Amino acid sequence: MSFSFHVPTNLVFGQGAIQKLHKQRLPGKHALIVISSGKSTRANGYLDIVQDQAGVTYTVFDKILANPVLDNVMDGAACARANGCDFVLGLGGGSSIDAAKAIAMYIGPSPVRIQVSLTPNLSQISTIVRSLGAP
Repeated sequence: MSFSFHVPTNLVFGQGAIQKLHKQRLPGKHALIVISSGKSTRANGYLDIVQDQAGVTYTVFDKILANPVLDNVMDGAACARANGCDFVLGLGGGSSIDAAKAIAMYIGPSPVRIQVSLTPNLSQISTIVRSLGAP
């Protein structure tokens, strides 16, 4: 296997950063929003905020396990392809963000992916915009 992977990153970090999602230039028209299979992202209203501010259509993939495995990633990529998603937006902690990055690599060539990340204590929220080259 061989590929080229280019990852310039724009990081917006700090308390309330999730409120700035609407200021980010989203890279497509239909997002795959990747969240964990837990309840905190929904229960704390973070998913609602992202859905309200995204300004694009979206499909939620909420099956990310703690320490996700390849099957988790492949299921997410299949969901993205089946729903016509053209970029990935990961919301949550490390597992969701790591899975979102891996899913983005599997859904085919597209110049940009975006992730939104929460720190583990949920008191600080960061938005990460990544530009990915096609494999």
